[in-house]
Amino acid sequence: MRDVDLAYLAGVIDADGYVTATRSERKGRLYFGAQIGITGSRRQPHDLASSIFGNRVTAHRPTSNPKHLTQFHWQVGGTAASPIIQALLPYLRIKRDRALLVLDFQAELDEAREHRPEGGVPWLPVGHDRTATFSQRVDEIRAAGRELDGRVWDEYPA
Repeated sequence: MRDVDLAYLAGVIDADGYVTATRSERKGRLYFGAQIGITGSRRQPHDLASSIFGNRVTAHRPTSNPKHLTQFHWQVGGTAASPIIQALLPYLRIKRDRALLVLDFQAELDEAREHRPEGGVPWLPVGHDRTATFSQRVDEIRAAGRELDGRVWDEYPA
């Protein structure tokens, strides 16, 4: 891993990527985790991220308009996202604060997983339901990503 490649990928993440926390439901259970990724119409940054950090690059060709370009996507989630975010952190500018929130959140999730008893729920220790807390943290992290220049942008600026 060269510093120049990490700096470049951090710039791509700042411009066309994301560092966020996710919440999903499968078979009646809620799952939470960190997530980092890139989406865009140029494949090269995605391939670079994949060659350094792993995971595959996927492609999607929008069918609604033939003029739309193929969109490429690379992402890593959960515990595996933390070392990637750590590696890019010194170079992130725009999404640095959010990345720190996501790292703290993933560390809290990992700690909860370490202390679960055998056969317990995959992400929560027995007798201690932190679903509401984790859900609130996801909302806070997502809201932090909408802030730009001290203002919150939830829609197009006037």
